[in-house]
Amino acid sequence: MVNGYFREVAIYTTDRENHKYQSSYDFSLIVKRFMFEFSDCFLPLIYLGWWELNFPILRQSIISIYVVDEIRRVATESLIPYLTQNSDKLKNKLLKKETDRKRIQKEIEEEKEEAARNQLRKTLIIEDEMEELSKDEHEIFDDYIEMVVTFGYIVIFASVYVLGAALIFVFILVESRSDIFRLESNLKRPIPGKCSEIGPWIYLMEFMSFLGVFSNIIICCFASDQIDYLLPWMKDVKMNSEGAITTVLTLEHLILFIIFIIRMCLDKNPEWVDIFMARRSHREKTANLKRIQTLVNPKE
Repeated sequence: MVNGYFREVAIYTTDRENHKYQSSYDFSLIVKRFMFEFSDCFLPLIYLGWWELNFPILRQSIISIYVVDEIRRVATESLIPYLTQNSDKLKNKLLKKETDRKRIQKEIEEEKEEAARNQLRKTLIIEDEMEELSKDEHEIFDDYIEMVVTFGYIVIFASVYVLGAALIFVFILVESRSDIFRLESNLKRPIPGKCSEIGPWIYLMEFMSFLGVFSNIIICCFASDQIDYLLPWMKDVKMNSEGAITTVLTLEHLILFIIFIIRMCLDKNPEWVDIFMARRSHREKTANLKRIQTLVNPKE
């Protein structure tokens, strides 16, 4: 319920910002709603891991919260709407509709004139379309935020539950089947469109990835004894703020430096892609110059 109210507030405030382009409008709206979802899902866990440093409770909370949240999503997105739409009142309506469909199909088989058959087929198509239009709209934000939150559970708290990735993989399979069932039974079919990227979601995932660096280092160094196997001397300086903070900052800078090097080396286009893009840009520029010259000097 709170999420629904915040959605209305986010849409209202984004409308008041008077964006020039639809892309900037979507970016602002997604960031607002993501911050609410992030606070709702991860702030209690961050408090347990960063402040309380309670590793057993943190692990138990992550497992129980994610499992309960997954069951809640499947129930509220697929099962409850499906059962609601198939209540006794709607069952009678669907039964009557099925009877009418059988009657029309029988009339089509018995009707010999082609024009009458086509008219009856149009009636069936119109009924199917009206049933489809009566369903709720599909909101793509919900599907994206589910995957991004799942990504956060894996990345931000990777050191808490190592088998969490395997468990989440199983739940993603269940979630995919649930989404297919929801799209087929409860919602209007979304209109597909081509897209070359996922928009602002990539920046939100990068934010969670960098946050995962700090989160896992803090949990490994302070909340658990995982760092003791790699750095045995760390066991004696955990309570020493100066030595512990120095170690944490050193590890954090080292990991961020490695990430920077990897991105510099791998996160770039191959050489043939750069050549292809440069060639296409040159051809477009040449074609535009010829078009301008033709407009200026039509005789030439």
